Amino acid sequence: SLELRTIIIETVSSATAKGVMLDVTGVCQVKVSGYKEDENHQLRQDDNAIRLAAQHFIGLSGDELETAVKATMEGHQRAILGTLTVEEVYRDRNAFSDQVRKLAAEDMRSMGLEIVSYTLTAISDDEGYMASLGVTQTEKIKREAAEGKALHTAEAGIRSEEEAVKALLAKNEVQRKAAESTAELELGKAARAAKLNQAEARATNARKLEEATLKQQIVVAEAEQRRLQAEAEVKIEEQRSTLKKMQTEAAAEATASADL
Repeated sequence: SLELRTIIIETVSSATAKGVMLDVTGVCQVKVSGYKEDENHQLRQDDNAIRLAAQHFIGLSGDELETAVKATMEGHQRAILGTLTVEEVYRDRNAFSDQVRKLAAEDMRSMGLEIVSYTLTAISDDEGYMASLGVTQTEKIKREAAEGKALHTAEAGIRSEEEAVKALLAKNEVQRKAAESTAELELGKAARAAKLNQAEARATNARKLEEATLKQQIVVAEAEQRRLQAEAEVKIEEQRSTLKKMQTEAAAEATASADL
């Protein structure tokens, strides 16, 4: 029969490249290669494949044909597993399927059969290795999300401080001009100086609190988190330096105004 057959290929306790024993299940669809494309991309009857299939399977039942295919495909599943690590199989099932399909194609062809599709559907083991890989991947995603959130929060804090300083500078400028045009110039200067000192004190306290928080995070973080946090700290310190420079310039401008 030229009909398409769907066959379950099960491999039990097959060793990977590093000796981990896996159970693997694949689904293979095969049929007698009744037609093939010629050089003009036209479908032609593949008489040779039909003769090969007849030679191997004439008189056999469908179950016996499927048994032969299973034996061949199962052997190729084991062969490919032996060249890969568990991580490689877990990470790229499509690559594993492609390798099995390509390796088995020649044997199938020699029996007059064609692999229409092959898909790896299940991977498991008795030692919990696959389960631990899934947990590791989940934890990695959670850790990266937490690190990204921490960095975003730190950067948002710096931006907020920068905006506060810019607003303070603008306010001081307006106050300076207003005070110069009134009889309360000295009182205005004192008020501006007091507000500037308060802003500097708040910025200093915020910076100390942020530094303490960052140090605590560094102590409890994992090795990978420490590396990422260190990069974030460098960026934060650069922004603080810019902030401090802006504050210093604001203080200098206020002092210069006071001297006037």
